[in-house]
Amino acid sequence: LSGNYQLRGRDPLYYDPFKQQWYNTIDSLSLPNPSSYFPHPKRSMLKYGANAFINYKPKDKMEFSFSSGFQDSEVQTSNFDVSSNINTFLSKSHYFDLRSSAYGLTTHLSHNRGFQWPIAGYRGGSFNFSTTDVSAEYELKINKLSLKPELSYRSAMYDDTKLWDASKKEGILNARRYMETYGGTLRSEYYLLNDKVRLTGGVRFDKFTHPGKWFVSYQAASGIKINKQNLVRLVYSRAFRSPFIYDTYQDIQFSFPLGTVPEMFIVNHMQGNKNIDLLSSNMFELGYRNKITSNLSIDIEGYTIKTENYTGLIAGRTDQTPESFPLIMETHFQIQNIPLWIQQNGITFSVNYLSRSFQLKPFITFQQ
Repeated sequence: LSGNYQLRGRDPLYYDPFKQQWYNTIDSLSLPNPSSYFPHPKRSMLKYGANAFINYKPKDKMEFSFSSGFQDSEVQTSNFDVSSNINTFLSKSHYFDLRSSAYGLTTHLSHNRGFQWPIAGYRGGSFNFSTTDVSAEYELKINKLSLKPELSYRSAMYDDTKLWDASKKEGILNARRYMETYGGTLRSEYYLLNDKVRLTGGVRFDKFTHPGKWFVSYQAASGIKINKQNLVRLVYSRAFRSPFIYDTYQDIQFSFPLGTVPEMFIVNHMQGNKNIDLLSSNMFELGYRNKITSNLSIDIEGYTIKTENYTGLIAGRTDQTPESFPLIMETHFQIQNIPLWIQQNGITFSVNYLSRSFQLKPFITFQQ
């Protein structure tokens, strides 16, 4: 059994991006009901939880483990790292996890269910969720070759219909939505030239509910021992980000008065997109290590990463609807891929010194 509890305070200082000013009290913020956004202004974090574990090993090559627990948290943080002001993130969940290992076969089953409100007080922003993960992996060794094939399945459900009125478009999803992922992975490791060269690689196939096609991610790496003091490593990889629930399923609608004519309204309708290209990254890394003495080594590592297929909420057509008075105009927005890519290049120098009483590892990184 284990348990945890964290409580942290903070000085109540808040930035209002609309007024572009700092305030010491939440009542001065440009919010309709500040206390709902910040239920405990002087509390930066409250987290507590408990876990139970059971392990059973009937034989040397057979082992079973089971764990279950819950957590409850209230944290003041920035939303998705894109907003300048902080918000209160509320989360409650409970889980169970079952693992087994027998004669090279490893299986895993887990389930997590809970509630989240990433911006407490924001109308329509809370939802219930549940995720289930199942996987099976088998390890096969042939001389100096190791192979690990794996099959996996993930089911995720997000639902805000029990918290908000979907008929009035009060939520962000306004429906119960499901996302499934079917995956297959093959990892390998091979030694050659008297173990001076180590080759590792992996390839993964994923099929998501939306977009409904297969994606291939992979990584190839090698470590070359020039001698006992010098090592060179190379890595190349390509990976895709899994579909994001808001990008895929958001269905948000809100209205506001038309200028100085409060009896007339404009409606903005924001929708997700089930057929966007997924965010992808390609990385190449080259590293070198020199072991000067038994407890002193230096590392030099250079890398380049290119990330593309970013998304944004793009404004579409605006329909004039005078026949629907007092609603006279409706603008449609949709998540779409945008012509943006990022190239990041960098190099890191580090030194690692280890003695009997302490370890010193300074480093410096230059990146562009």
